[in-house]
Amino acid sequence: MPTKTPDIVITPDYLGGKDGIAAILNGYYEREIGRLPEERQSVARRFIEEGLIVNGKRVGLAEGLEKSQFGVDEQLLKQLLDSRFIRTESIHLGKIYEVSHDTLVEPILRSFEKRRIREEEICTQQRLEEERAKRREAEKRRQRAKWLAVAGFTLFFIALIAGILAYRAWRAAERSRLEAEAAKTMAQSEQNKAVMALTQLKQETLQREEAQFKEVMERAKSLLLKSDYVSAAHEFRLALSLRPAAQEAQSQLNFALQKAGVKSKYEQLIRSGDALAGQGNPSLVSAREKYRQAWALHYNDSEAKSKLTGLEGRLDKYFIELTNKADIFFRAGNGYQEALEFYQIALEIKNDPAVQEQIRRCQEKLNQ
Repeated sequence: MPTKTPDIVITPDYLGGKDGIAAILNGYYEREIGRLPEERQSVARRFIEEGLIVNGKRVGLAEGLEKSQFGVDEQLLKQLLDSRFIRTESIHLGKIYEVSHDTLVEPILRSFEKRRIREEEICTQQRLEEERAKRREAEKRRQRAKWLAVAGFTLFFIALIAGILAYRAWRAAERSRLEAEAAKTMAQSEQNKAVMALTQLKQETLQREEAQFKEVMERAKSLLLKSDYVSAAHEFRLALSLRPAAQEAQSQLNFALQKAGVKSKYEQLIRSGDALAGQGNPSLVSAREKYRQAWALHYNDSEAKSKLTGLEGRLDKYFIELTNKADIFFRAGNGYQEALEFYQIALEIKNDPAVQEQIRRCQEKLNQ
């Protein structure tokens, strides 16, 4: 008898734990960005890292802004959508673009932080080089003045003309000193201007975020008054992404979800999923679909995600069990119909190319 393949359960530890999963996601992001043309990589990074993530949270960006604000053309946008870094979503105001999943936010933020630090290091190095060049030039002038002064004082004892030349050299050195002090004062002034500009930019950013939050809240409340509870809930979620600690937005979101019947529908889907999951392996795929529908309602994402995560391990084990049985029938040489049925059930669990190929081979054998 062929040796049965040991069951493999995919767990966070199997992938290297939290650090391993984070490394996989970060490597995936860097790898996919690296596949873009080099001249378009910085545009893609700025669009994703600065346009679709604000204050560490993923936000939606209205269609059209990706080109006007970030220079993302249609070809680059298609490449990013195909890579599944971003996705589109249609709301009542039109189409928006957003990072496809919360799990990508952390590796994107890490990449953004590395890029920001690298750019700051480059700017700092450039400023240091400029300062060094100024100091070298000033030192050269001081050295030149020193030698001129020495020569002048030496010649003073030889002739009055030498004294006059030394005096002129001293005047030249003094001018160099004054010019160096003026350059230092100008550099300090430019530094102060830069600090003021940075402070003003921070204030403008805070004001812009406050104005955006108020605009979203007013829009959400207006939809609430019109009894458009689904759209209102979406706007309240957007407000919470801008200000997660806003209690009013959270309470209004809960109210809108309850009015829209999302809570009842969500709980019904979770109960249905639990019941199907309790029936054993043949009902696991249907249970997964119920949990996915519940997650799509965005009522209690943490619970729905936990349900899905807990089910995936069972599905993986069931998938391996099905493919092992199918392989046994296929190798027997007279069990192609049974093998086909097992492969088809396994394909419902996971769209695996190897399983698709085995289904094709079973169908060929049955048609002979």
